[in-house]
Amino acid sequence: MTQGVSLTTEELRKLLSCGCPDAALLYLYCKAELPRETALDALHFTVPRMVAATDCLKQLGLWQEQAPRHVQPETPRYTEEELRKRLAQTQARMAAAVERQLSLSRQRLEALAGKRVLQSPMNYLQDKRMTLEYSRERLSSASQRLMQAKREQFVRLTAKLDAMSPLKVLSRGYSVVRTEDGSVLRRAADARPGDRIQIDLMQGTLLAEVSQVLEAEDA
Repeated sequence: MTQGVSLTTEELRKLLSCGCPDAALLYLYCKAELPRETALDALHFTVPRMVAATDCLKQLGLWQEQAPRHVQPETPRYTEEELRKRLAQTQARMAAAVERQLSLSRQRLEALAGKRVLQSPMNYLQDKRMTLEYSRERLSSASQRLMQAKREQFVRLTAKLDAMSPLKVLSRGYSVVRTEDGSVLRRAADARPGDRIQIDLMQGTLLAEVSQVLEAEDA
């Protein structure tokens, strides 16, 4: 294995100074340009011994990493007959794909041609105009119904408000009696003879003086 291997003085000095026989043996093996893949078996090294020898050579600067070998893929070889078959198959697949695309395009075109908007654009516009007119009438009718409902509600609320108005009560012959300080007098017992009172009528006001207080009889 070591026949024909020459070492420089520097290499020899480094190998002798490292004190690692395994490193020297591995270096000679690699120097002989033998495959590193078989060094483990050829040198009868264990994995730890192989790792230690490699680390030692790296420290000495005597270990060079191998450049990765790129395996070129093998170029397939075909006969003339195989090439013709492959070409025919490729052409058949391309023709089928084109035919499928044409069929889909034809179907889409026929579907579009069958649409009313393309067969008779004026009739299509007329249909849309009628639909729009129908929607407008429905909206107008709904708006009128809503306005009528709101108007009736307003009339009812106005009638209720008018019925609760003090002026409406006064128009039916009732009056509002107030004391001198403006408070509403609701009970005869709250007045005393000689008190001055104000009587509000539908039209005008009366100023009077209490001459007698008649208590309400208990039911």
